[in-house]
Amino acid sequence: MFHNYQFIYESIKNTKLIAKGEGLGKEEYEIGWAARILSDIGLLNTSDKDLDNTTLVNVFLEANNIGENNCKQIWDCIEYFRTNRTPKNDVEKVLRDGKFIHL
Repeated sequence: MFHNYQFIYESIKNTKLIAKGEGLGKEEYEIGWAARILSDIGLLNTSDKDLDNTTLVNVFLEANNIGENNCKQIWDCIEYFRTNRTPKNDVEKVLRDGKFIHL
């Protein structure tokens, strides 16, 4: 793992504070919260399926009966975090700022 649990906790806490300041409701960014946490579990592109991020995320989503639409949104957010592309909306801006506020 690149980041530790404290980093992820701080990222989530900061996202909540920024979202509140921007007037966003929890329901608008909670999928992004889940994606933020899931994006940092395991390793990317590893041959060890017990540590592979994609495998771990899929196992979690299936085990928790996450609906198809929510799964798509989570994967979209994970890809957003991986690529650091320009945010498309206010929610993505808040998620990005929450992740990178320490820089």
